[in-house]
Amino acid sequence: MKERSAIKFFNSLGVQIVEISLSDPAIKAYNKGIGLFKQGNTEKAIASFKEAIRMEPNYIDAHYNLAASYYFLEQMEDARKEYEKVLELRPQDVDALNNLGAITFLDGQLEQAKQLFDKAFKFDSEFALTHRNFAVYYQRKGNATKSAEHVKKAKEFDEKIFDQESRPPRIPAEINF
Repeated sequence: MKERSAIKFFNSLGVQIVEISLSDPAIKAYNKGIGLFKQGNTEKAIASFKEAIRMEPNYIDAHYNLAASYYFLEQMEDARKEYEKVLELRPQDVDALNNLGAITFLDGQLEQAKQLFDKAFKFDSEFALTHRNFAVYYQRKGNATKSAEHVKKAKEFDEKIFDQESRPPRIPAEINF
């Protein structure tokens, strides 16, 4: 019986960029958390993601989905800590940068939020959520022209971006092994 599984990540050209090894029990706890979240049982999902992290402290997706679960429950300080951990482990994570920026924005720290959106933009200038966040930022700052530019760009990359709830962040599918 194997105890670890290798998970490979590829870039858009199909070139492997990283391979990580995770314990099968951690993957099972993570997958259980995904299922529980999808069933609407966010509190139990949180417990499963924490269990996966207990077994694999640097399990980025478990940290990300723990953050997303906290965000969903509006436990923003806990979500902030987990998104910060994701960014410590994977600084270029555009979703985490945007979600941490959104939390920062909600806290009224507009310029710090913009800095996070700027970082996300640097890593992926075609990410619709970043443009959506810029649109909201510039709207709040009273700059209708820049806001409209980002609305247009966001819709170019995802025509339904403004039809979606701003919360919760997406929970990805289970990991198969």
